[in-house]
Amino acid sequence: MNGSAMRLFAFTLDGRRFALRLEAVVRVIPSVEITPLPGAPGIVLGLIDIEGAIVAVVDVRTRFGFPVREIGVDDRILVARTGRRTIGILVDTAGEVIEADEADLNRDAVGSTADGAVVGALRTAEGIVLIHDLEKLLSIGEERALSSALERKGAQT
Repeated sequence: MNGSAMRLFAFTLDGRRFALRLEAVVRVIPSVEITPLPGAPGIVLGLIDIEGAIVAVVDVRTRFGFPVREIGVDDRILVARTGRRTIGILVDTAGEVIEADEADLNRDAVGSTADGAVVGALRTAEGIVLIHDLEKLLSIGEERALSSALERKGAQT
């Protein structure tokens, strides 16, 4: 590796591979019952309890334009930490750690996505992986709506 090394945590949605920076990932848990949160933005499925911590779970399927589907017993919730809160991301599969060179990240391939959440593409032996910027997962409006809904519920994440 010639540039700076990066470690990514890969997951799949609808057969497509995505990844987050490994340092943002807290853990992966099996899918569990999600309690709806009135007033939350549409991307937020609801809340789960992880060892006493209330965590909002988001469904990025809608963000990427994938078809909505029922949560399956094999689905996983990837628990990750943003600069503002810990969130859960509903994914199909999770668990592969990818080590790559920052210089190999192709930022031009993704252009300027509508929400800026996908920051680059990485070519691996298994195919293309789209790198997601967790800090841009929720828009400013969605962040505010989620915070407001959590305040009304009296929950802290």
